[in-house]
Amino acid sequence: MEKTFYGKVVGKKEGMYTLYVFETDNQYIMCTQLPNWNMKIDIDDIGFVTTEEVTAGDKYYDRTTNSEKIYQFSNIYLKNFIKDNPNKTEILV
Repeated sequence: MEKTFYGKVVGKKEGMYTLYVFETDNQYIMCTQLPNWNMKIDIDDIGFVTTEEVTAGDKYYDRTTNSEKIYQFSNIYLKNFIKDNPNKTEILV
């Protein structure tokens, strides 16, 4: 299930799979950034976060092998992060 929320990066553990902790509405959400998803996210960044929660056994399409695969583990994956600019002075429509 995909979820989008507004949050702040309060934790980060880098590695092949980078882990992030976001704070939103007095809750914490930990998610994993996959190694081939290049996003520059730092501690204290604030913005709009999209995650996808998967359950082991769910199927997904792997475009690198052009085949259907099965998630081996349950996890929350980081899909997108749009950094907010706290100094903004105009609204884009």
